[in-house]
Amino acid sequence: NLPNTFLLEDARNIGLVLNQLMSEYGARDELIQSLKAFYEGVTDYYVDIQNDSVELYLREGDLSIPATRLSDGTLRFLCLLTILCHPHPPPLVCLEEPELGLHPDILPELVALLRRASRRCQLIITTHSDVMVDALTDTPESVVVCEKHDGSTTLKRLNADDLGHWLKNYRLGELWSSGELGGNRW
Repeated sequence: NLPNTFLLEDARNIGLVLNQLMSEYGARDELIQSLKAFYEGVTDYYVDIQNDSVELYLREGDLSIPATRLSDGTLRFLCLLTILCHPHPPPLVCLEEPELGLHPDILPELVALLRRASRRCQLIITTHSDVMVDALTDTPESVVVCEKHDGSTTLKRLNADDLGHWLKNYRLGELWSSGELGGNRW
């Protein structure tokens, strides 16, 4: 009785959504290619649906690995791919700290996925990752810095012109970490 169109918040329908995406032109290929950037040996995925049971497997060569055997980070990345590679996403997708549980080396690929997905829907992403912010150095206007002062939250969109002199020598994440952009606790 679970939906197969979009991933539920707790991802309990991931097998059904991935099964549906198998028939979407290009979505499966993009998902597999992106998954390979994270999990080098993966060659495909498949879903086994029998009666009331839905089981998701990743293929690694001749091996079939059930989703129950995957690491938390692999499952999180697969959930993100299910959302970001969807060819017909909802008009607004909000992701809180998508970097959690992922190796920092995959975060630039995640930002590339976010950029591609942003062509199909509006994305609002929260992050505490300087690596993800670094990956947005070429588009600082895509970053909004949030701060709380005296009980009120302020939002400030970055401006490439205002940061031009800094961006000649520093990446955006470095500027954020150093306190130049705000959004720091201290």
